[in-house]
Amino acid sequence: EPLSGTRLRRINMEVFLPTGGSGTSTSPDPSMSCDVIRACGDALAPAAPTGGEDGEVEIINSVLDIIKISPDEADAPTEIISTFPDTPGVNMTTRNILVVMVTSGIIQLNGVSLQLLRTVSFLYFTPSLPLAYLSAAFTHRDNCNISYIDTSLSSVTNLRLTRIEETDDLNLMMVQSCVIDPKSPLLTLSLWKRPVEEKPKVKKDRVKAKAKSSGYAAVSTKRELFKPVTNQNKVGRKGATAAAPRKPPYTYPTGPCMPTLRKRSSIVSDKRCAVNCLSYSRDSGSLAAGVSDCNGVVVRLPDCSKSVPLVGHSGLINSTSWNTSGSHVISSANDRTCRVWDSQSGECLINVEFRDGNTKTCQKLPFKKEPINALFYYIDKFILTSDATSLYLYKYYVEPPAKLTTKRSLGRYQVVSEQGIGVTITSLSAVNSYYSNLVVCGGSDKSIAIFDYNKEKVASKISSAHTRTIHHLQTVEGTRYVSHQPDTYNLLLSASVSDDTKLWDIRSSQCVKGFTSRNSVKLIPSLSYCVRYVALPSADNTVYLHDIRGTSQPTKLNHDSPLITHFSPKYPQLCVGDASGVVTFYNNK
Repeated sequence: EPLSGTRLRRINMEVFLPTGGSGTSTSPDPSMSCDVIRACGDALAPAAPTGGEDGEVEIINSVLDIIKISPDEADAPTEIISTFPDTPGVNMTTRNILVVMVTSGIIQLNGVSLQLLRTVSFLYFTPSLPLAYLSAAFTHRDNCNISYIDTSLSSVTNLRLTRIEETDDLNLMMVQSCVIDPKSPLLTLSLWKRPVEEKPKVKKDRVKAKAKSSGYAAVSTKRELFKPVTNQNKVGRKGATAAAPRKPPYTYPTGPCMPTLRKRSSIVSDKRCAVNCLSYSRDSGSLAAGVSDCNGVVVRLPDCSKSVPLVGHSGLINSTSWNTSGSHVISSANDRTCRVWDSQSGECLINVEFRDGNTKTCQKLPFKKEPINALFYYIDKFILTSDATSLYLYKYYVEPPAKLTTKRSLGRYQVVSEQGIGVTITSLSAVNSYYSNLVVCGGSDKSIAIFDYNKEKVASKISSAHTRTIHHLQTVEGTRYVSHQPDTYNLLLSASVSDDTKLWDIRSSQCVKGFTSRNSVKLIPSLSYCVRYVALPSADNTVYLHDIRGTSQPTKLNHDSPLITHFSPKYPQLCVGDASGVVTFYNNK
């Protein structure tokens, strides 16, 4: 783009676009591969495929066309405009647009500053035939259409249309990367009670006045304000003890650590009832389990010698979840209630039985259906649950610990946001270990909806994700023992009856990998915190361990009637709950 006066500027651009699905790359046309975009003055021309001057950057994809759109051409209704919808915050009438078409996508640049505005990748719409011609027709409305034609030597023509939603995929991340809107419910103040300060009681006793000194009393000794200690025992002298060296902090193993060795088993139900849900605390010091006899239990690890019962539900417990500190456990049951428990004493602190709250200003309306799932959200700031019709976000207050002789009163809670996604919610998952404004929901229409609490709307939707209703969703939780790249937290695991278990990427809304697990009953798989292994319980009395990074056959663990699996956030350990009320632990060594 020409600048002011006669000065010219040379711009080197490097853009990476994926060129194939499922981790593979397609080879472009050799006659146009490895072109170099070089901007010099008004001309934009492809340079030599190899060599090049210093500072030039080679582009892996083949460059098909470079189109410059000026403001006058952008307003022309009779021409096909190769541009993108209006970018927020930029006036369309006062900018130039530069569009670069490559074999794997389209790149939009600002014609003045050459700043990258947006990219559209054809990663999951790669044509099966050699690409000979590509054209794009866009409008300035909410959505736009892309059409490209595939031709081969046998003159076979195939036309495909792809509709791009108005969602900005660059901001669709599990790790919060956007500024929270001032009207968002995530900025709601916490519901807490100001403590009443008790004034100390003053005794009304007569204080006798002291007699004045005559001056003949004994003189007080002098006090030394500071005296340095010079006789400290140093390391190496006789009688001196050296300080014990500090142990390095524990980290998750980086190499292969598949938990295949059975370590121990623990009975969590005396009545031998089935285990419905499992969840580890953040430090892997406790395990919360929900049993089909309407009771829950907190088991102390690693020896499983002590357990704390959670008694209070009158229905089947379908989910348990911990807060970040490990002091509270939340559970949801089919009695249309959610309860917050003290993990040390097993005392019920909050009974969420009304969908609008239990404060004085609430109408105390009961839930319409049984809660699907209940969990702490936004680093313990809210309680998130759903009754199959709407998503409920609550602010809450828990009474502080009192004396041993008194019992704490039930805490208070109040609804902050009540939102629907248009369909019946069958599964729910969200992140609590780090700030995230996204909540993942499974719908009755076999789709996966990603709800954004910052904008209070559905940000993205994966249609026909499974052939049956989705009964389980799991996001990548953060832990202090394992660190990942930010893109790793965008993975999502989903499961459905009589269908494969799938691993999704929420940014591209595409399936990354599938695992064969066609079960006729609802079995709960699990994704490890190192994002390397997937455990799939099967109806053939086997637990299959898949390595995501490998292509070999899964490892089989013989286990009687497994129902649910869950990985430890601290150790390479797998916990399996079965139909006989027994929890079994598998370690890597």
